[in-house]
Amino acid sequence: MPQTYTFDVDNSGTPESIVTQSFCNRIIIYENDQNGTTDYVLRYPSSSSPAITRPAGSKTEITLNGKTQAGNTVGFIATVTGTVTFAQEEYLDEDR
Repeated sequence: MPQTYTFDVDNSGTPESIVTQSFCNRIIIYENDQNGTTDYVLRYPSSSSPAITRPAGSKTEITLNGKTQAGNTVGFIATVTGTVTFAQEEYLDEDR
């Protein structure tokens, strides 16, 4: 059963950090509004990683290299336009 958290993302200034909130090894990020309102740009595992633009309403899975503690930054996210609330589902898959 995933742990789910929400956070706001915008397109101004520095991209928002994607920070783990629990002990996990996989994260799924998506707009909290399932209809999707704006495209978003991800960079992971670091802010200098290549930008990946995802369409509005899409889900992105980030599989971590091993398990990580709460409080670790695993990527960065910004919207193409506006401010949107994103959901972050965190999973601990014991067999990974």
